[in-house]
Amino acid sequence: MANQKMVKYWFTYASRNLKIAKHSLALGSEYKEILGFHSQQCAEMAIKGLMAFHRIRIVKTHDLKMLAVEVEKIYPSLSSLIIKSAKPMTDLAVAYRYPDAELPPLTVRKAQSAIESAEKIYQACLKLIPR
Repeated sequence: MANQKMVKYWFTYASRNLKIAKHSLALGSEYKEILGFHSQQCAEMAIKGLMAFHRIRIVKTHDLKMLAVEVEKIYPSLSSLIIKSAKPMTDLAVAYRYPDAELPPLTVRKAQSAIESAEKIYQACLKLIPR
């Protein structure tokens, strides 16, 4: 049986990050990097919650593609969903938080897309946890 406390921890933090991302969007475009970061964190933590449920060793990484490989053995379709968002969302975890990031500017549309992707991943992971 999975450590229910850890599963709850990961999903609670994922949910909180999603809420912060959505609220940041409402504050205006100057918060887009912050909402991008929290969107990525939502996706990452939801995946780690699912991994905790299945007792898959959780590695300390922000790389969503790496996490997708871990869940692919159990949920291939979920892995595909994660991989579609992996590169742009992984960049949001670290690179856009620093002023000297050598990436194209983060647009409001890309930030909104990050929220949408995070919510899809969060909901998909949550549905796989029995209540």
